[in-house]
Amino acid sequence: MADLTITARDGSGSFGGYLALPESGSGPGVIVIQEIFGVNAGMRRICDWLAGAGYVA
Repeated sequence: MADLTITARDGSGSFGGYLALPESGSGPGVIVIQEIFGVNAGMRRICDWLAGAGYVA
């Protein structure tokens, strides 16, 4: 699992995210929308749980 930074191609800014992959390295994807507090430990746990179930989150 990895924290990542995505930068807009038009130079308008960047934002952080979190990517959780299943052991296979690929699978169906789930987009998890953060709450107002950003990507926190609780959001990472949810993504890790989804990855454990075979999803890219």
